[in-house]
Amino acid sequence: MRILGGSGFGESALAATLAARLHDDPDCPAPTRDAIIQACLDLPFDEAPPYVHPINQQPVPEDPRGLCHQLLPALIAHPADPALGAASLWSLSELWPHVATDERAILRTRLLNSLAMRREDSAGALTAFQLREWQKKVPTHYGTLTPSVASMRGVLETPEALAAYLLLAEHLGMAVDLETLCWVQGSLGIHLLQSHHDRGGRLAGFVIGASACERLVPHCHAESLVTVISQLNHRIWWLRAHGRLHPVRQSIDHTQRPFGPAVATGDITLAQRAARTLAAQQPGRFWYEVWREIASRLPTGRTDLLRLLSMLDAARWRSESGGVAVDDASAIAALLADLAYRHSTPRPA
Repeated sequence: MRILGGSGFGESALAATLAARLHDDPDCPAPTRDAIIQACLDLPFDEAPPYVHPINQQPVPEDPRGLCHQLLPALIAHPADPALGAASLWSLSELWPHVATDERAILRTRLLNSLAMRREDSAGALTAFQLREWQKKVPTHYGTLTPSVASMRGVLETPEALAAYLLLAEHLGMAVDLETLCWVQGSLGIHLLQSHHDRGGRLAGFVIGASACERLVPHCHAESLVTVISQLNHRIWWLRAHGRLHPVRQSIDHTQRPFGPAVATGDITLAQRAARTLAAQQPGRFWYEVWREIASRLPTGRTDLLRLLSMLDAARWRSESGGVAVDDASAIAALLADLAYRHSTPRPA
């Protein structure tokens, strides 16, 4: 297993897991899938300094559920990038049934190394201690709202971190639907991707992190997962309020073009418009067009490759009745148009 070659378990491992999942995607052409897998194999190993943690001395879990129970406290204790942490834990849980017994302890250590290595602006990470202080400020009548994009959109609009948490807390009742809550969080990330550049991959990383949390629900204690969800909520608030996101400049071209030619222009607005039309009118053709564009300009750098795979996998997971949501289609088109623009624009010497 190539993932064992490094001392960490992070971006390259996640990309490899997402690429392997393409074997289950009937719309992905085999040559494109093979090219993506090879691009992942060519990525540098995940590296992280050794981290001494008591979990390393505990018995190695036998199944994904046991793995998540064991590692979720470590994920909570290192909140620098909870989205990447959650996605990495989900990635390892996906691999767990296929990993040899003598390799499992090594991979667990690699993941702990990567979790401990990450750093973030102190205001951008929500610690368990700070969360406990905020929980004391939650009124007793909170927890009655059903999660929806409309009810949680305010997280992106409030200037205060505590206010963003209190809005989330309004949805954390005794019977909260955690899967729906995670799906809504992913939609908030998709919303930001409609209007902001994401060349560092932080927004795409958030979307796959929220999607990972949704998939981890059956393997985790609800209380612990709610803590991770709270850290994700703080992450998306911080990215919007202080992450220096660059708005997409709206195009003055109001024409309607087919998806491929629109993406090829590198004009994000044109590409988004075409993607929305295609996903709404010909949902069965959307993925065919997407894979054709990817085959012609597959990125090889780790950041671009991971954000592309993250968006594709998350959109597939989030789709209903096999058809991609128009907002998700628009976010994918924005990414492809950005890749097309940079592919066609000469770099300065």
